[in-house]
Amino acid sequence: MINMLLCVLAWFPGVIHSWLLHHFQKRSTIPGESLRYHTP
Repeated sequence: MINMLLCVLAWFPGVIHSWLLHHFQKRSTIPGESLRYHTP
């Protein structure tokens, strides 16, 4: 049970981050705005 929870916790931020990246890249009108999200 705890292992599954840890897996979800480890996987969830990656999914959210990739979705946000995709979302902002699609909507971005300023060149370089999407590049900002690639840098840590």
